[in-house]
Amino acid sequence: MKKSKKQSEIEKLKKELALYKKLALKDPLTGLYNRRGFLEEADRLIKMSQRLDQRLSLSPVSFGSIGLIFIDLDNFKHINDRFGHKAGDDVLKEIAKRLENSLRRFDIVGRWGGDEFVVVVWDVDKRILDIIVERLQEKIAKEFFIKQKKPIYVTASFGAKIFPIEGLELEKEIERVDKEMYKNKIQKPKIKSQK
Repeated sequence: MKKSKKQSEIEKLKKELALYKKLALKDPLTGLYNRRGFLEEADRLIKMSQRLDQRLSLSPVSFGSIGLIFIDLDNFKHINDRFGHKAGDDVLKEIAKRLENSLRRFDIVGRWGGDEFVVVVWDVDKRILDIIVERLQEKIAKEFFIKQKKPIYVTASFGAKIFPIEGLELEKEIERVDKEMYKNKIQKPKIKSQK
């Protein structure tokens, strides 16, 4: 059966709407979720976890916790100042790729802003969260990036906590993890600037 002109126009509009929604939720530089997209996806994951937990309430299995990780690249302004914004953008894209490749498919990673990233990991305990953070630290610092034939060393500061799914107020908890990250950042020994 042949589609009518009106049906074709409606399908075209639906595709355009889906594209605009994707653009509204994704960071154009890294391809990760932007803040809005991250909050929407994380909220969806949390609600799904809450429903699963309620269904399994009589079972020994529990999905009752979410791990939040806040990541801030160290001395990122120095990279932009020394190597230029294009190099800084390349670093952000590579970091995004490393984060995505280091997480499970159903974990959610987003660019919170500037050189900050946030991650939600589902169904983890403190020990597993610590292992994930350690893996992410290693992946970020694993290799250096070469721009203008000079190495760029990248490190990051992390904040990470486990939260119960019930009653979770995501944005408040992200603020808490951000504060923990900042506390960890200021306690780091200062590294001499790269020449």
